[in-house]
Amino acid sequence: MLLLVFSKLSKLSPEEFKDLNKQQETFAVLFYAPWCGHCKQFMPEYTAAAESLEKSVKLYAMDCDKQENKGVCGQQGVQGFPTMKIYHSKDGKKGITYEGGRTESDVISWVKSMVKLPFELSRGKKVNKIATEEGDALFIITASAKPSKMLITFGKMLEKRAKVAGIVGFNSQVYEVYKNSPLHPFLLDTEEPQIIARIGLKYIKFEGTKSTAEIEQWLKSVFE
Repeated sequence: MLLLVFSKLSKLSPEEFKDLNKQQETFAVLFYAPWCGHCKQFMPEYTAAAESLEKSVKLYAMDCDKQENKGVCGQQGVQGFPTMKIYHSKDGKKGITYEGGRTESDVISWVKSMVKLPFELSRGKKVNKIATEEGDALFIITASAKPSKMLITFGKMLEKRAKVAGIVGFNSQVYEVYKNSPLHPFLLDTEEPQIIARIGLKYIKFEGTKSTAEIEQWLKSVFE
């Protein structure tokens, strides 16, 4: 069972771990030993979290029982199993150790709290401030109380090209907050997600279907 669960995760070699640490992406690693009982209990939860977070943060595993991996495990200060760490390029190469619960939701909540998301998020005036600033931007508005997956996908796609901002919990009250905003003429009091780009001083609303492929093509044409 343990091998079956582990097979769903990408297991890192020392070289792969080193390469990941050179990149700008945030990622997490579970350091484990195959004989560890706590690892066997935690692995299904960690794997489920990895699948849930796949599009935003990659979660990996490293077998510290393997001779070739012992150097990395020692350098990372792994003294017991399981040990989970998250790595940001800005935080150096030792990572930040997870000390929370061992359920899927615990892991997901912690990873999300540690990640600098590639977008601004607001239920009102914070995004309105971005709407009045100079520079190219993308606005994604949704009635959902939680960030749309589109924010993560397109936030990463455009993070070096434009500001990306999301309005969650959009309703008639939030609509009123934007009545004096440059965004207002393009907003509808609707539960349907709305996508608006600003290039210079020009606002362009996406009018197509909500398929990811079509939106990506539209963004490439708008922000080329």
